[in-house]
Amino acid sequence: MKKEVQRLLSLTPSQYNRMVFNIWFEWCNQKTTTSKELQKALICKPLFNWWQKELLNLEALFLKEIAPFYKIVSKDVAQDIYDSYTSEIFKKLSKSTIKKANL
Repeated sequence: MKKEVQRLLSLTPSQYNRMVFNIWFEWCNQKTTTSKELQKALICKPLFNWWQKELLNLEALFLKEIAPFYKIVSKDVAQDIYDSYTSEIFKKLSKSTIKKANL
């Protein structure tokens, strides 16, 4: 799935990883109130694993939506659709995982 997203968005693996990290960082930044909490969130493996699973679910929805158009959709349009799907992650929160992270 990751490679399919990369191909549709015309991203190298490095660019894709950077994009995902930026989404992760922004999500953590929005869910924390201090720099110390932000640092704890960024390095919390259970929190990242939960978050990554949620992102993969959103990417799967994106791929399902764009599948009929993948040969004709431009990179910019694909990126806009991807952004609209993945922005939903900012509405998600695992209270139990946040609690485990001591945030």
